[in-house]
Amino acid sequence: MVCIGIRAAQSRNGPVIGPVAALLSREAACPVAVIRTRPDGTAQTDGVISVVVSDEPGNDDVVHFAMQEGRIRHATVR
Repeated sequence: MVCIGIRAAQSRNGPVIGPVAALLSREAACPVAVIRTRPDGTAQTDGVISVVVSDEPGNDDVVHFAMQEGRIRHATVR
C-alpha cells in the first residue's frame, strides 16, 4: 500500500485531488490511500472514505481495510 498526503482543494464541483495523486491512484500496482488534510494543514477527522477497485486480485482486502477505517473514524465508505 502507498499512502500519499494532500491538502484539500476545492472546485465548483467539490473537493478535488491534484494530478500527482490522481496519476498515482490510477497507475499504482498496489492499493493507494489518499489522505486529505484541511486547508489549514490540520488532520481531517471526518468525511468520506472512497474505495475505487478494478478487476485486479486483492480487492476484498482493499474494501475490508476501507471498512475498518470507516468504523474507526465514524466515516461513510463509498
